[in-house]
Amino acid sequence: MRLVSLITFLAAGVYIYLAVYGLRMKPRRRLNTIFIYLCLACALWACCIAFMFSASSQTTAWWWFRMSSPGWCLGPALLLNFSLVLTEARISSQLKKHRFWIYLPALIFTVLAMNKGLTANTLTLESFGWSPLNTGQSLGYWAFTCYYIICIVSSIALVWRWATGSTLAREKKQARIVITCTIIGTSLAFFNESLLPVLGYTSIPKMPVVLWLIWAYGLWVCITKYSFMVVTPLVATNEIIRSIDDLLIMLDLQGRIIEVNPRVSELLLFSYEDLLQSNIEKITDDPDTVRNHLVISQNDPSHTIHEEIQLKTRTALAIPTAVSISAIKDEFGDVICFALIARDLRPTLALQNEIKERIRAEAELKQAHTEAELAQRELAESEKMAVLGQLVAGIAHEINTPLGAINSSVGSIAEAVPQTLEQIPGVFSLLTAAEKQEFMQMLDIALKADAVLSMREKRALRKNLTEQLEAADISRAANYADSLVNLGIYEYTANMLPLLVHPQNELIFQALNNISSLIRGVKNIQTATMKVRKIVFALKNFARFDNSGEKVPSDIREGIETVLTLYYHQIKQGTEVLREYDEVAPIPCYPDELNQVWTNLVNNALHAMDYKGTLTVGVKELHDRGELMVYVSDSGHGMTAEIREKIFNPFFTTKRAGEGSGLGLDIVKKIIEKHEGRIEVESEVGQGTTFRIFLPVAS
Repeated sequence: MRLVSLITFLAAGVYIYLAVYGLRMKPRRRLNTIFIYLCLACALWACCIAFMFSASSQTTAWWWFRMSSPGWCLGPALLLNFSLVLTEARISSQLKKHRFWIYLPALIFTVLAMNKGLTANTLTLESFGWSPLNTGQSLGYWAFTCYYIICIVSSIALVWRWATGSTLAREKKQARIVITCTIIGTSLAFFNESLLPVLGYTSIPKMPVVLWLIWAYGLWVCITKYSFMVVTPLVATNEIIRSIDDLLIMLDLQGRIIEVNPRVSELLLFSYEDLLQSNIEKITDDPDTVRNHLVISQNDPSHTIHEEIQLKTRTALAIPTAVSISAIKDEFGDVICFALIARDLRPTLALQNEIKERIRAEAELKQAHTEAELAQRELAESEKMAVLGQLVAGIAHEINTPLGAINSSVGSIAEAVPQTLEQIPGVFSLLTAAEKQEFMQMLDIALKADAVLSMREKRALRKNLTEQLEAADISRAANYADSLVNLGIYEYTANMLPLLVHPQNELIFQALNNISSLIRGVKNIQTATMKVRKIVFALKNFARFDNSGEKVPSDIREGIETVLTLYYHQIKQGTEVLREYDEVAPIPCYPDELNQVWTNLVNNALHAMDYKGTLTVGVKELHDRGELMVYVSDSGHGMTAEIREKIFNPFFTTKRAGEGSGLGLDIVKKIIEKHEGRIEVESEVGQGTTFRIFLPVAS
């Protein structure tokens, strides 16, 4: 067999191998089918040409040449169809019905070539064997040449357009390989097959089918390296294995490493080549555990082992990992290798430590918060007691006053009772029925009199009444006027005349004075007792501290009145209090803490006015906002903007040393925030200050 024949037979063998490879490719696609047909066409072409070279006669050689025509006539059409299917799914789906038009010229040329040769007029015997000869005078030859060029150029253009429109580097790389190999292979084949004979170079073997192997090489690279320009399960699997963050180590039945993913080399610092065929001891100090698990998996392939094992790096650094080992079986059910998947536990352990540290920090923060609340509560209580201490002297004075009144009234009553008991029977025996009625009438007026008169008012009433008595010709009018005013009788009436002119009038009026003195003493005792009771109640409410930690419905106005009662001894010195209260329902709050708010605001307002001015306290319900507004205004000297910005800072105070701690407004703000409310302040130098507190009316 001649050398050229052997080379051509080898080319046929390569084409057949590619066809078989394409037949076994998965998934099965129309692209695979066209590729298989194209390889078989080239194999037929190469096989016939090989026999042509070694033919014993021209007739036999001519027959083999004509038998090769289906290969080189259908090849360009198959290549064009392959490019269409590869690059444009929409066009290829339309061509399913019209693909006949792609192959029609190829079929016509095949028929012509099998009858007349088409690209050769005759065969000549050269040193290498029979060689086709064409003078270039045949119309069919040039028609086929144009058809050949159109198919090849169109295929290259389609692949080029597909590559430029793709965003994947993988597809661009494959397109460059296919285009380069197609141009080189088909150009050399066309030059060798068609142009050289026309130019008269007949001594060169005509082997375009061998030169087409350059094109076949390009496809072979794409098939073996890129899985034929399409994403197959194998490609997807390889890419998934490469991209996963876990370490994947494939072990053979003896525990040797046969494959790893890139993550193994990155983490363990071993090169890919260093790991292949290495024993498991290379990457762990606990190989026996791994081998024991391999034995278990080999005996029970369905069993998956999960274990925590330390892997070691090239620098002997131990890395804690969570390892799972699974047996890999072939289609016959035999275990062929093992897949060891390891996950680096350092991020998980770090996260667990971070969580533990955060839990510990949160516990410490909670404890600190609890201690801060306790300290705040103690501080508030201390501030309350400090305020109460400042009020003690005034409150003691306020209690002593009614106690003195009680003591005085008790003495007066003690003196008046014996005299009155002795006088009443004698007086009543001296009076007529009409006089008794007038006596009781005057006594009733005395009982109802409850006005407390100043000395000026009493003098004016005595003077007026004296004039009335003198006008009625009553002797000793001034003395009787004084007795009547003391009884609470300020107007003279004619009914009084019988008693005024009665022979025993002095005894009668002495009895009336004694009885009225008793009544006034009792009333004084009642008034003083109520005043003391009110002060004690205010002290009790203010000093109490509720530790339940739960809000209770409370009337804000009652708390404000409690505070005003405690400050009464300071207010009465020269402060006018204006109360502007709306009718409001009780709101959920911490009453004891709010009392401390009102105490601080009232105390600051009185201090700002030097206890002389107008104190305005108001309670308004803002229905549209669901809030209750409490405001405390004074007519004091006001604050500058600089001071106003600092008033809520702890320990800041404008009072003299010893008069304030600077914690009052800081505590006020914290109490209001605890109630989910807010506090606003408005102040102008020389005009006074207004604090507004907004509290939610519902929890």
